Amino acid sequence: MRSIAYPCSALNQVLQAVGLLVVGAVALLHIADRAPGFVDERVAEIVTRGETSGDFVTFYAAGQLYLRFHDGSPYDLDALREAELTASPRLRHDAGWLESGGVKPYKNPPFYLPVLGLFAHFSLAVAFVLSTALQAGLVGLLLALTAGLAARRAVPLAPAVWIVVSLAYDHFWDGFVESQIPATVVGLAFAAGIVLLRAERPGWAGLVWALLSVKPQYVPALLLYLIATRQRHALAGLVGGGLILALISTALIGVDGMRLFVQSNIELATAPPELYFASYEWMFNWRALLERALAGVSAELIFHIQLGLIALTGGLALWAWTAPTRGRAWRRDGGIVVLALTLILANPHVHAQDLVLLVPMLAVVVSPLWRQTLPWPIPVVTAGGLLLFYWLLPREYLFNPSVNSSVLLLAVLFVGAVGALRGRAGLPWRQPRLGTAATGPGAQTAPSRS
Repeated sequence: MRSIAYPCSALNQVLQAVGLLVVGAVALLHIADRAPGFVDERVAEIVTRGETSGDFVTFYAAGQLYLRFHDGSPYDLDALREAELTASPRLRHDAGWLESGGVKPYKNPPFYLPVLGLFAHFSLAVAFVLSTALQAGLVGLLLALTAGLAARRAVPLAPAVWIVVSLAYDHFWDGFVESQIPATVVGLAFAAGIVLLRAERPGWAGLVWALLSVKPQYVPALLLYLIATRQRHALAGLVGGGLILALISTALIGVDGMRLFVQSNIELATAPPELYFASYEWMFNWRALLERALAGVSAELIFHIQLGLIALTGGLALWAWTAPTRGRAWRRDGGIVVLALTLILANPHVHAQDLVLLVPMLAVVVSPLWRQTLPWPIPVVTAGGLLLFYWLLPREYLFNPSVNSSVLLLAVLFVGAVGALRGRAGLPWRQPRLGTAATGPGAQTAPSRS
């Protein structure tokens, strides 16, 4: 039986380009409708009045403390509280702020403090503008890297369509509201590591992935992935990069500052749900699902159920990563998909801006489906499906405490990815055609006919 060949005809490429252009136009209309809404009152107040109750006041206050003392004071909740109230005086009269402990803690590692110290040289409003400009540059790099992953073999128009469709993803805009550079760095480092793995540079990939420690909760799943897949060079790069960042952090704030950093994060991890703005039901992981679904159940029981789900997620991911899948590309790409979903679901702290981790994952999924040699409906339908997936995870939908659909959608995708990777493990790439003799050790020769 002859296989069907789809030649790379000019007509096929034109139809692909037109179809992708239509999807891109729909995404552009969505951006024009939604993006202005993200420049909300919080952005307006920080630019016009120089005050805010958002996350940026924490980054700004931590930068001022580091600039002044060069020690662990950003992790001292009393010192940080006073610095935040000084940076934004109206917080002294904000009832919601005071009920949540009167301080929004700084939790990122010390090696990020010099960046915040640079912004602290300016006023709050100017610092926010500069921070947002830096974040826009990082988002541009992330879009360029993922466009290369997704559309390297596609028609020339495809990279531009990828960028437009990605910008229709609301969670790209969430970070700009709060100037969440660390979340963008996590997405960018994850994408860069994937690119380096594909370029056969695993050591550099691990070194770049060490930057995910700007949010340390992502490191355990990465370590498990690299150990399970036996990527020794990448693992060495990750561990080596982490040690370098730890030494830099210690040099910046001293041993006592590092001790305060660890103690502060332990205290915050064990604090009551509503204290220090740690409302778990506003997150997008197993804890969020449990907090919404089991309202009224004791926090201790929910915590233990969460640990069980995290262990189950890690076990399923490990089962998938150790599958003896035939074909190196399939094993690599499938493992990345499982890793991205594990980073989100099994994470103790995931907010809207952290979901940019899905963008590199989706670029890996789209990559084999956007080749210009495929029939034109395949790239077009895939692009439309990508846009639909982004629309299933809008900000208002996720931020509704009575709705768990988005977390369940991610859970279904995770189980599907694990099943696909394990299922493919038992399938050969090509079935021998009828009448073709098998080859290899132990193969028997079919009897000839006279």
